[in-house]
Amino acid sequence: MDWNVYRTDRFYFLKFLSKKEILGPPLTTHYGLVGTAFDYLLRFHIKYLNPEAITSRWVAESSLKYIELRLEKIKERKSPDDKIILPMIKYWYKEGKKIISKAKKSYSIFLKSGKITDNLIKSTLLLSKLDFILRAGYTIVSINQNQLHYWINI
Repeated sequence: MDWNVYRTDRFYFLKFLSKKEILGPPLTTHYGLVGTAFDYLLRFHIKYLNPEAITSRWVAESSLKYIELRLEKIKERKSPDDKIILPMIKYWYKEGKKIISKAKKSYSIFLKSGKITDNLIKSTLLLSKLDFILRAGYTIVSINQNQLHYWINI
């Protein structure tokens, strides 16, 4: 790969010298969501290949704890403004618990079989969505069927 390095006052940038056409264009504009889902899938695969590897809590699990703490604070404050967001945060918490539970089941099955299933892929996308809550403080758009089919067919 040919690269051209150029510099501004503070940063160095790399620029492709080649102007070749992209052979596999993305089927989504949610690059961060799909990238984070891929990170989860890679993490799962590494654990499958290295069963003795020490793992840590998923960021998505920490997101669920973050939502739980937010719920507690809102209930303590009892602000009129909080009444607007309380149903949404309760919903995120309820759905988050389901996502984590299903993901752990899919992950456990994967660790035994090594087979990447549709459920595992869906779980990684949903974990990615939960992950985003902790990192950004809010959730992103729902995952549509095209994104699931894209991941499943890779």
